[in-house]
Amino acid sequence: MPLNLSKELTHVREQVSPNSLTNSCSGEGCRVYLTDLPRNRVVINVEIEFDARRDDRKRSDRLMFYGHKNTFVAVPIVLTKNGIRWTNPRRQNQEIKLTFKGKTLRVLTGRCGRPKNLANLLSNAGYL
Repeated sequence: MPLNLSKELTHVREQVSPNSLTNSCSGEGCRVYLTDLPRNRVVINVEIEFDARRDDRKRSDRLMFYGHKNTFVAVPIVLTKNGIRWTNPRRQNQEIKLTFKGKTLRVLTGRCGRPKNLANLLSNAGYL
């Protein structure tokens, strides 16, 4: 069954406060470029959403949804001004492997402020 992206993105928008919807993935001193990413997307400022719900659990900073090759993609974005010190990749992109609930997950890391940083990261991983 083909993906109805418009319907899925509308459903996501309806689940959050309108104040939480944003057009930017940047923040906290970290510039994230949305160049070459699908225009039909939803970006949620998770901090605003959790504050509105009075939820103090750990969370990402932004959450972006879009479609790619009949797949609905969700991208959690964690912003750090100085990067992640213990990985601090010399290459533009690197991944960290971690175990969560018995499964090994790949966490892709990119550098703040580099042109097309998010698009390059997602493209290299096969999500664009």
